Amino acid sequence: MSDADLGFARRVEACEAPRRAEDRAAIDTATGVWAALLHLDVVSARERLRETALGLGLTEAELARAVIGRSSP
Repeated sequence: MSDADLGFARRVEACEAPRRAEDRAAIDTATGVWAALLHLDVVSARERLRETALGLGLTEAELARAVIGRSSP
């Protein structure tokens, strides 16, 4: 299939898919880190991540990458 076979919106969506998958993976990892460090269940840790990102004016993925960077040896 070539780019010409896809509509513009579908092409954009396809091009953004790898970044969205990376963002999702970072968020999932950071959620696990916070759940372990803060002794929270994953649902509460995810909500904490979401609320903290909003409060700091960051995307969840940006905050997640910061959390992962700080938790790595």
